[in-house]
Amino acid sequence: MDFRTLPSGDFTLANVTVPACLLGQPGDLVRTEISVVGGRIGPPQALAVDMAGAMVLPAFTDMHTHLDKG
Repeated sequence: MDFRTLPSGDFTLANVTVPACLLGQPGDLVRTEISVVGGRIGPPQALAVDMAGAMVLPAFTDMHTHLDKG
């Protein structure tokens, strides 16, 4: 999968996959949407970028980190 070009300003990343533990949910991975307002996670926005299930992780993440182990 290629990298998406994100719009400047406020936008929503639609149809993204995140580790369930980041949302306080059971299971491995969940699909959700993440809105970015003023460079921070915020309330839903009208402009959406379909990420086709791409994985989204907070900041830089060591890919060998076990997120489900606390």
